[in-house]
Amino acid sequence: MLRAKARIALLALAGSAWPHLFRAAELTPPTASYQISCRLDAERKIVEGTELLTWTNRTGAAAETLQFHLYLNAFRNSLSSFRRSVGGARDAVPDSWGSIEITRMSLADGTDLLPGLRYIAPDDGNPHDRTVAEVPLPRPAAPGETLHVAIDFRSRLPRVSNRTGYKGDFFFVAQWFPKLGVLEETGW
Repeated sequence: MLRAKARIALLALAGSAWPHLFRAAELTPPTASYQISCRLDAERKIVEGTELLTWTNRTGAAAETLQFHLYLNAFRNSLSSFRRSVGGARDAVPDSWGSIEITRMSLADGTDLLPGLRYIAPDDGNPHDRTVAEVPLPRPAAPGETLHVAIDFRSRLPRVSNRTGYKGDFFFVAQWFPKLGVLEETGW
């Protein structure tokens, strides 16, 4: 009986210590956060949305540009770096393509960033790839500075392929919004 009480006491003590044993280290503040409002048009297979990106430059250097991942452009045509890497699009037809288009991008003060948007291919130099976009800032974002960027976008879902898309009335909506890249001390 004494052994049973000792076990219960030990379990109770261990249970009360449990949260402290696995408490996460002090969390750093987020570098980027998103407030997104969107609508899926199931008939047209399109997601239209607005996102408010809040980003803080957590590096020790000023940032002259922002870079965004536009993952759905991997399904834009057979010339994207992704399609090339998987052998093109032998079974794809143009109405099955997916894409993402930024239709508006501005800073909180109203500065229009969209005219400066250009597509880059930092990994392979593919001039046809549109999965990474770069936007110059009107002035560099200083270390510790926070920017607020409003973005409107339209994403066309591909037929189901590689963890995204649609088939009939099934929708697997992944990687569907403009996502900021990660700025490190060495660059984007």
